[in-house]
Amino acid sequence: MYDAIVVGAGVIGSWTALHLAKKGRKVLLLEQYERSHTRGSSHGQSRIIRKLYVDQHHAQLMDEAYQLWNELQTSSGIDFFKINGHIAVCKKSVGKIKKLVGSCEKYGIEHKALDGSHVNAEFPGLKFNDDFEAVYEQTGGVLNADKCLQAIQEELIKFGGELHENEKVLNIEPINASRVNVQTSTAEYDSASVILCCGSWTNKLLKPLDLQLPLKACKVQVTYWKEKVPNIYSKFPSLIYYKVDAVSMYGLPCEAYPGYFKFCFHYHFVIDPDDEEDLEKHPSREEAKMRMEEITEVVKNHLPYLVPEPKVMEPCMLTTTPDTDYILDRHPRHKNIIIGAGMSGHGFKTAPIVGKILSEFADDVTPSYAVHYYVIDRFHT
Repeated sequence: MYDAIVVGAGVIGSWTALHLAKKGRKVLLLEQYERSHTRGSSHGQSRIIRKLYVDQHHAQLMDEAYQLWNELQTSSGIDFFKINGHIAVCKKSVGKIKKLVGSCEKYGIEHKALDGSHVNAEFPGLKFNDDFEAVYEQTGGVLNADKCLQAIQEELIKFGGELHENEKVLNIEPINASRVNVQTSTAEYDSASVILCCGSWTNKLLKPLDLQLPLKACKVQVTYWKEKVPNIYSKFPSLIYYKVDAVSMYGLPCEAYPGYFKFCFHYHFVIDPDDEEDLEKHPSREEAKMRMEEITEVVKNHLPYLVPEPKVMEPCMLTTTPDTDYILDRHPRHKNIIIGAGMSGHGFKTAPIVGKILSEFADDVTPSYAVHYYVIDRFHT
């Protein structure tokens, strides 16, 4: 009998389990693959971390998220967090930068507003004219995702938590308000609560419980571009280029491929998470060609020291909601089944706080942050 079983050992599930273990709870973290697998959203060597958010409910998470990431780096002894700044840029006509500057001023985020020519002077790897504007955040940085997971999971075990790899959850059966039965590919467990942090597989486990969420399992094509001048981008700030307010491309230095810069279109193609070929194959030829032409044009025009042709392409999965915001809530009828899903490609940096909120649900205490933004009911109004 466990106090909590967490399903899914990605960054959200691992942080949730760690918070519970630190509070002395008997917690089991289940992962259907090996812990270092690449079929989810938490693998790789680079994720952007930033405080620059327009939305208040995301911005308010970031101070403590930074604190918890820093504490984990210190306690684990694993170096996974680098501060190298973050820059957001778009055409003045888009209006995104004014909103971001306003957010910086509201939340006391150290920043510098720049027009296009000043962007080029401060960051020689970029090329923009004065039709563009930007904001630079000094506290932005990069997280090494693989090392982050290693650190969280080692701390989890240190605090008495259990982690089972290659153990797939087959069925979840609520018994009563204080007991849930979990059947896996190798065993059967009882727990006071179950927390689903299993990304694209969430709806498959919820279907027998008469609940389906508006989640889409998607693939992002991660692209790496070779530097013309060696190491010119190796200590570069992370970058978000807003094509329009809600469509962006992002870039950051990459340890995985020295001499390359990771620059990707944040565009998703719907897939079946259990179809290995679906993850690996390219989306429809015409759509893929169009997206690649768009990002290549941006590289050619604005990142002049990159060869304007991607040399490495890798798939990455993510799970999206219609409004690209998280779902952090309880099952409507089974209150001890808790759901953390739909991170929509921007959940890694906030994972320490998302995990904290989910652990508070499991402990049946008032969450530390406002959660009405993340409820399931918002999709039914």
